[in-house]
Amino acid sequence: MIMVFTGCDVITDRWFEDQWYSGVWDRPEGGNYPSASFFKDSEVDELILKVKVTVDEQERARMFKKLQHMIMEELREVPLYVMPNILGFNDRVKGYRYRGLIAVDFWPLWIEE
Repeated sequence: MIMVFTGCDVITDRWFEDQWYSGVWDRPEGGNYPSASFFKDSEVDELILKVKVTVDEQERARMFKKLQHMIMEELREVPLYVMPNILGFNDRVKGYRYRGLIAVDFWPLWIEE
């Protein structure tokens, strides 16, 4: 399996949406890098939208597992290498919270003197 998640938080939701939801790339302005496989499956799209509004954690885990199986059945891409996401901050930088994204959101950060 390409995707292995130990939790079912908002990052997992966002990852599936960015990577596999066709609404991310199938639009006039185009998509982004994660959606470069141009994967389009109406059942996967529907399940991605449904998992975003499901609050029961066991049901969400079941849905994510089903999504992974559905996507792997299509086997649209095989990642050969994933570069590690390594960040370093001075101890004075506060407010950073890892969100599973490559980019850093600097808005909530501050420096303590």
